[in-house]
Amino acid sequence: MGDSIGIVSLCIDLFSKDKIRHPRIFLRSIIAFAFMFIFIIFYKVGWISGQDTGVLIILFVITCLYLYIAYHAAMGPIGLSRVKLKKIEKLIAQGQSWDRDDLFLKKPFYLIDYAEIYRYALLQADYLMERSEFKKAYEIYSSIDEKKLFQDEKNDLNIKKACVLFNLGDMNRAKILLEKTIDQSSASWLLIRSLINEQAGDMDKAYECLQYALSTMPGTETDKMKANIFSHFGRIKLMENNITDVIYYYKKAVDAAKRSQNKRQIHACFQNLIHAYLLNGDDSASMHSFNEYEMLIDRNCTQDVLELNNLKVEVYRQKMEHEELGKQIIESYDLRNKVDGVKKLFLHISILRMMFNAGMNLELVLDEIATNIQRYNSMQMPERYLALKEVISVIEAIMNMPEYLKYMQMYLDLLAYMTNQAYLDIENYIEGLAEYEVLQRCSMETEKVIILKKYAREYDFDRIYVIMKNIRDIYKSNGNFINMISTNLNIADECIVSGSFTTMQDHVELVEENIKGLKNHPAMREYTLRLSYYNYVLGKKDKANDFFKAFKETNISVSHFAYWLQEYYYVLKGNLVS
Repeated sequence: MGDSIGIVSLCIDLFSKDKIRHPRIFLRSIIAFAFMFIFIIFYKVGWISGQDTGVLIILFVITCLYLYIAYHAAMGPIGLSRVKLKKIEKLIAQGQSWDRDDLFLKKPFYLIDYAEIYRYALLQADYLMERSEFKKAYEIYSSIDEKKLFQDEKNDLNIKKACVLFNLGDMNRAKILLEKTIDQSSASWLLIRSLINEQAGDMDKAYECLQYALSTMPGTETDKMKANIFSHFGRIKLMENNITDVIYYYKKAVDAAKRSQNKRQIHACFQNLIHAYLLNGDDSASMHSFNEYEMLIDRNCTQDVLELNNLKVEVYRQKMEHEELGKQIIESYDLRNKVDGVKKLFLHISILRMMFNAGMNLELVLDEIATNIQRYNSMQMPERYLALKEVISVIEAIMNMPEYLKYMQMYLDLLAYMTNQAYLDIENYIEGLAEYEVLQRCSMETEKVIILKKYAREYDFDRIYVIMKNIRDIYKSNGNFINMISTNLNIADECIVSGSFTTMQDHVELVEENIKGLKNHPAMREYTLRLSYYNYVLGKKDKANDFFKAFKETNISVSHFAYWLQEYYYVLKGNLVS
């Protein structure tokens, strides 16, 4: 009797432990203890004697096997599920997300245990993040039942949700999630905290978080996380114009990315290093890294080839090699034979913009777009508007050339859409956005401004100014300090059109005050060019000269910038003292 009471007491003690009472372990524990209890009862009543050695061994092995399988199944996927989920994980890591629209169309039948379902949800969110479908990824994360997670899983989920909220532009929600995270010393926590601080304009805190993350390595972090940390630390050093450290950390990032075998990491890290070598004027080292990078490209993976082609375009722009640039754009256009559906339609739009910026003949791609114009019209929002906007923007710039007059009817149809329907489409789309889709909302509010500027029957600066100030305030209230500055610059731009130079000066002075803490933030490259132009327009040539000099010291080619910014550059170059 005493033995039985002791066993019961042990069971009660075990069930009092948090882990035993966890939803993913509790039922398994009940079954395991039931096995042991039945085993003891059978032994006590004499149904199993000490001489039944074979039976005892079999029962003992069955119990141990159950305990082993049950425990590991509670902690993570096992068996067939583990193999299948690893295969999906590998496909995502190999950069196949863009090619595999069917990867998560149907939940596999073999996913039964919660640990398997949870892992599948994380992979689906990773897949969506790779495709820049951030809202859908956040919805996947939000659908996960956190009551069934262990504490380390809750921490990880909070950080993942904070990361996707950062990409959506909701810094406030992201910060709240990070504060809820118990472990605030992990590299992933420190990295996202650093990025949020940077977006808020607090470069000192951003650097501090990143430095702390770096000082904890090497640790338990994966090579993928190490590549992330080294990349962002290299970017910080780029802000400080310490090109020696930039190359040092970018090389470490490349090494970690190669070990991780994650294609997104490989693309980002190699491209950063190649650009750093070019900025340093080291063409030989740049070419060596490029050759190594090209060997890792899978020619059967569309995303791989697109990344490589886009890098070549950027390099030829930077080196001002116009003939090679043109050849590369044509090679990129040939990828249309490897894709279909919406992807093919958007590839045409992307190539159209590249060709236009490079001053190439556009008939080839415009013919394709004209043939498929009804397919563009039938797209969902916002893709429909964004595609049509790109096409009409290019056609408006070339319609004075006789060879492009054959696209007049397409232009008139696009003009009718922009004049009569686009603004309403955008408003309806904005109404359906979630509150946390801050960047998307502000982006589409900005498109409303573009419609009012270019296609409204009468220009109404006051109406436009109100919308733009609202956009700026949305950014500010959600911790998007960098975007807030950019919006103030956009307002200054609009003031030139309306002749509101007093208002323009107010916003230029706001920006000049805001950028004092940004040091050499990457956004400063564009900001210095724009501030130089705006001060030039305001008649402040000394300030304009100072900002133009700061822009030239970045050594970035103006060909990387939008067409209208290139125009600003050439106006300044022709009118300011070098």
